[in-house]
Amino acid sequence: MNNYVSVIIDKVYDETVTFKSWQNIDIFEDEEVVKKDNLLFKIENKKEKIIVLGDEKAAIEIAFFDGGYKYTAYTSMESLNHMFD
Repeated sequence: MNNYVSVIIDKVYDETVTFKSWQNIDIFEDEEVVKKDNLLFKIENKKEKIIVLGDEKAAIEIAFFDGGYKYTAYTSMESLNHMFD
């Protein structure tokens, strides 16, 4: 079982990104964010327009609204503990 701590919250205004095209969001190009090919979980809530996904090192929640999205990035407690080693 992994525990996560939020580290970044941001709102992005980009009308080109939608719930259906979440895989193309620029934040996945950052190496510190979740790796889509090695996921432990992926939750897609179409009614609320929210995506939550995570691997053993990080997780991300993306909530879509008209004209953009808000995301919260999380790091695992284990990764956080290793930062201070």
